[in-house]
Amino acid sequence: MKRRGFIKKTFRWVAGLGLLTGLYSWQIEPFWMHFVYLKMPLKNLPDALVGKTVMQISDIHIGNSFDYQYIIDSF
Repeated sequence: MKRRGFIKKTFRWVAGLGLLTGLYSWQIEPFWMHFVYLKMPLKNLPDALVGKTVMQISDIHIGNSFDYQYIIDSF
């Protein structure tokens, strides 16, 4: 393979990989929710909290182009 062909092929691969990465971060990952249910026994827990559920929400990146109704509906 000649240098010109190698450069063209490399550019196409890099552009395609960049396009796929952008598509993933724009359309897939923002809507990827992960729920983990763990039993966490705690000593000296007040009776008012026994049987209650704790929820942690993290890593939310919401911008101007995000549909807020999606977050509301997910809860």
